[in-house]
Amino acid sequence: LIRQNDLRHLGPDVLGETYDAEEAFRRIRARPDSEIADVLLNQRAIAGIGNIWKSETLFACRVNPFLRVEELSDEQVNCLITSARKLLQRSANADARNSMSVYSRGGEACRRCRTPIASRKQGQDARLTYWCPQCQPGG
Repeated sequence: LIRQNDLRHLGPDVLGETYDAEEAFRRIRARPDSEIADVLLNQRAIAGIGNIWKSETLFACRVNPFLRVEELSDEQVNCLITSARKLLQRSANADARNSMSVYSRGGEACRRCRTPIASRKQGQDARLTYWCPQCQPGG
């Protein structure tokens, strides 16, 4: 059950009409020791990104999912914030599953560089994260 008080703590809704990218940026930066993939799933930082769009957003911005927030440039954080919104808006209007870059494609060739897509459980909930080790170096 979601209580009214819980809703007040949600981060900016990535698909909301009044999406506040600056507030999303602030809330992401407020978690410097956390891995960026976990932060993108944290609904108190930025609301609306699920496991699929976490991996796809990180790939779009060429950010390694295992980097800590403090290791990211402001440009990378801004890319994640704007790309997540664009990807989710596009997915709401089309069957995006056929055009996944990395999600659920572990072992398959990256569509950008042909390197096999990697996958690994990550975070407290051990959600699968997909990424291209060549396109998303570090971590």
